[in-house]
Amino acid sequence: MKKLLVFLISPAFLVLSASATTIYVPGNYSTIQAGVNAASDGDTVLVAPGTYPEQVTIQNAVIHLISSEGVDVTKIFVSGSGGNRCLIVHNSSEISGFHLRRTAAYWSNAALEVMDGSPFIHHNLIHSGSEGPTCVKISGAGLQGITLGPSEISANPLWSNYHLTPNSPCVDAGVPVIFDPDFTTSDMGYLYYDQGTPSVNLTLTLTPQTLPIEIPASGGSFNYQIALSNPDSLTVPTDIWSKITIPAGTLFGPIWGPLNYNLPPFFNQSRDKVQAVPASAPAGEYVFRVFIGLYPATIWDHKTIPFTKLATDEKKPTNP
Repeated sequence: MKKLLVFLISPAFLVLSASATTIYVPGNYSTIQAGVNAASDGDTVLVAPGTYPEQVTIQNAVIHLISSEGVDVTKIFVSGSGGNRCLIVHNSSEISGFHLRRTAAYWSNAALEVMDGSPFIHHNLIHSGSEGPTCVKISGAGLQGITLGPSEISANPLWSNYHLTPNSPCVDAGVPVIFDPDFTTSDMGYLYYDQGTPSVNLTLTLTPQTLPIEIPASGGSFNYQIALSNPDSLTVPTDIWSKITIPAGTLFGPIWGPLNYNLPPFFNQSRDKVQAVPASAPAGEYVFRVFIGLYPATIWDHKTIPFTKLATDEKKPTNP
C-alpha cells in the first residue's frame, strides 16, 4: 500500500536574522547535503526543481531547508535495499516543499526520520512506494514538545487527487496550533480543504539603510529593515518570499522563501537584514522585491528596493 501524508511538527515562529544568508542548490552546491553542510544557524538552503537521489542529514545547524517551487517538481528519492533515508533531522530546523519517497525492502527505513529537536516540517509530500518502508519515524530519545495532532485517522480520508472533500475526517484534524490559509485548524493531507478565507490586512515595509544602492562589480551587499504588521484580532497564516527583477526585465526567484509563518493578532515586528549580491550578477539596474501572501499567486502586500550593479569596482561620483 502506498502511503501519502503531510507531516507537521511544532508551531512556526518568525525568525528574521540580520546575518542569515541564502545558499542555492544547485547554484552554489550541486547536492542538497553539500548545501546543508555549508549552512550556519538561521541560513536558508533554497533548492531548485529536480530529483535528488541522496540521503540528507540536518544536524550541525538549525536552518530553513526550502524548495523554491514545491513538491511537484522538487523530489528527494531514495531506493534500494540499503539503510539510507531521504531525510534525517537532528534539530529544530524547518523543512518545506519537498516530495520525499523511499522504497526499500526493510520496514525500518523511513522516508523521514526525526532524531532530536522539534523541527517544523510542513507542506511536504512524504511517500512510501512499497509495502516495506515507513513514511515517518520518530526515534530520538531526547525529543521534546512534538505535537502530532489530536488523533490518528484510520477511516477513509475521503480525498481525490490529494484534495480533501467536505466530509473528510482529515479536515481540522492536524496540529491544533498551526493554521491553514483559510484560518482554520490545519487539515491532515497534502492539500487543505478551503472553508472560506476572510479578508486579510497584513502589511509589509522595506526600508533601505542608504540610497542609492550601488554594488561593485566584485559583488557586495546592502542593508535594509523589514517590518511586518497584522492589525487584526485573528492569527493569519502567511508566506514571505523575495524575488529580483534583473536588468533584462525578467523577474527572477524566489531568492529566499517562501517561508511560512502564523502571524499572531496585533503582531508588529521589524528586523534588520542583509541582502548579498554576487560578483556573477551582470551590471545593470535591479529591483529587490519582497512579497507577503500565499505563495505563489496570492499577494497581500509587496515592497521594493532598487539597486545598481556596477561594471567596475569604482562607485559613480555623487553630485555636490
